[in-house]
Amino acid sequence: DSAWIKDVSDLPLADLLKMSDLLISDYSSVPFEFALLDKPILFYTYDMEAYNRTRGLIRHYTEVIPGVPCRDSGMLLDQLKDMNRLQSEVERFS
Repeated sequence: DSAWIKDVSDLPLADLLKMSDLLISDYSSVPFEFALLDKPILFYTYDMEAYNRTRGLIRHYTEVIPGVPCRDSGMLLDQLKDMNRLQSEVERFS
């Protein structure tokens, strides 16, 4: 249903980050900025091996990111259930 989808591509990224309660990202640099807002971050990395082969990841990616790389939507939802842990990971990261 398109009522659930909002096109916000015309808004500045800084505004979107401030309005968001949680970030779900992949391999972008946005988590570095978002972490400064002291808000939780999830990483949806269903294609991590392929991405690493074609584009490359930063060294020790899984140890650096503030959280667990989620390889599927079920794992993503499980991680979402523990907001306290997500918050403490962001505090460590930032």
